[in-house]
Amino acid sequence: MPGSEAGRLGGLVCRQRKPEAAIRSIKHEVEAFNAEQPGAAYVLSDIALHGDRVPDHYIVGEETAPLEALEGRTAMPRKRPPFPIESGLFGVPTLVHKVETVAHVPYIVLFGGDHHRTLGDAGKGMTLCTLGDEFVNAGVHLVPLGIPVRELLYGIGKGLRSGERIVAVQPGGPSSGFLTEQDFECSFDHVALAAAGSALGCAAVRAYGEGTDMVRVMVEVASFFEEGSCGQCPQCRMETRMLAAILRHRGRRGARSCCSRSQGHRRQCQRNLRPDQDARRACVDGATQVPGGIPQVVRNERRKSARQQDFG
Repeated sequence: MPGSEAGRLGGLVCRQRKPEAAIRSIKHEVEAFNAEQPGAAYVLSDIALHGDRVPDHYIVGEETAPLEALEGRTAMPRKRPPFPIESGLFGVPTLVHKVETVAHVPYIVLFGGDHHRTLGDAGKGMTLCTLGDEFVNAGVHLVPLGIPVRELLYGIGKGLRSGERIVAVQPGGPSSGFLTEQDFECSFDHVALAAAGSALGCAAVRAYGEGTDMVRVMVEVASFFEEGSCGQCPQCRMETRMLAAILRHRGRRGARSCCSRSQGHRRQCQRNLRPDQDARRACVDGATQVPGGIPQVVRNERRKSARQQDFG
């Protein structure tokens, strides 16, 4: 949601087909709030709110790509600096936030930041979390940060529709590393997930049952980043293609070969990435997380299969 001119102009950028429906929903909620709080000055008259549809591509999640689309160009990330807050939409200083971020603002304004943090476990606040269709209780949920990942999977998500045991999870979308069962006591928050080799990211949680071919999952995610690369950075373009090619080729030779080779390429990619490089390399950053955790899942399932054969 970009805004400019000290908040006098606001825009809702949607990937859905009908942004007008989102605008109507927002206006309805604000009008209902104003009716319940007659003394409050939270009205839409101060903001010209309109909706624009942008391409439904991964790279459009980068904050400057929607600005390019709104200006009539291809939705591609801009080279930074300047940052949007310095020169954004049509050269005007612009704030770009997720709708979720903006949605938290009224509560913080009314009750304060300290009170907002108390809504979650361990004073960490709340976040919107999207559980994939594989869950019994799929959909978007407002969850407290700081709960164990296991509680999120089985308490809120109610486990998998298939009834299978969950053996791997991506807690923050495709660019987050995979967690295995031994990580499920990890706290669902930024710091703890990063320490476990993953990330909170967009909190789009995907879970995989014991019957899942995890090498195939790895290939699918790597192919997603290969196709999603905007192609502006040679390193990003080449590394995402190379990782996907390695996984596709090695995957045909078996899980062990696939995991070993991809882990080696992942380490090489990460050594090549420098903090001072162009910020437009979101795809290669995400792709390097793909092999993380998968080798452990494969080893765990191999050991389990061997034990079942021993006692079978």
